[in-house]
Amino acid sequence: MTNDPTPDLGDVSLGGNPQGDRIYVALRGPFPLTVAHAVDGSCPGLGLVKLSADRRPGELTAVLGTTVLDGNGARNLSDPHAAIVRAKTS
Repeated sequence: MTNDPTPDLGDVSLGGNPQGDRIYVALRGPFPLTVAHAVDGSCPGLGLVKLSADRRPGELTAVLGTTVLDGNGARNLSDPHAAIVRAKTS
């Protein structure tokens, strides 16, 4: 299987992270657990997209993989659908 990050829902972090503005996006897995859908990916997890200074283009800079194995431990059934950024409060 090829490395094909396929985004689902994500959220923007506009400040507070040390490297600048980012988008955190859920990456779909190859085996949908809900209903069949139009897209699936090969590397389920969380994608980190670093935005440029003008916040127009962005670049996928990291993929943090997730794993949920089936009963036999043979297939990764992880299939995240959303990522939400929470602001830290004191």
